[in-house]
Amino acid sequence: LDSANEALKTSVQSQHSKDELYTNLLKDYRSLQDEEQRRQRAQDEIQQRLMEEGARVKALEALKHREEETIEHVSQVLKGASEEHQANSLKYQAQIQEMKMGQEQLLEQVKQETNEQLSHLYETNRSMSAECHELLTASREADEMHQGNVQRMQKNLDEMKGHCVSCENVADSMRKHAE
Repeated sequence: LDSANEALKTSVQSQHSKDELYTNLLKDYRSLQDEEQRRQRAQDEIQQRLMEEGARVKALEALKHREEETIEHVSQVLKGASEEHQANSLKYQAQIQEMKMGQEQLLEQVKQETNEQLSHLYETNRSMSAECHELLTASREADEMHQGNVQRMQKNLDEMKGHCVSCENVADSMRKHAE
């Protein structure tokens, strides 16, 4: 019986050891699975970033190509514009020379006409100045006559006031007499 108990005990211990070993193996397996999933996610993320970076590189290459085409186009346009500018510059210089000559003639003509107008204005001004002098003299004479008239009227008014005062005195004495 002891030996059967011992055997059973050994068997139970052995079973416990097996269960513990199995549990440990199962934990290790799950840890490995988790690690494998993390590694796979990291790899997927790296793959995604590589694809995005590849797309960016392609977009940058396309942009660079467009820039090169634009630079070439602008270079051609500038070259054409420079040639046209040189041709126009010569043409404009000739036109400017012609305009200068025309302006000099026009300036001389304007000077002459201006001098004639100034001479006419001077004569007109002299004539108007004489008329103004005559009007001023006439105005002074009229002012002097007006002053004389005002003085005569003032004198007449003073005389009338005196006459009115004597009339009032007569009226007062008649009123007193009547009372």
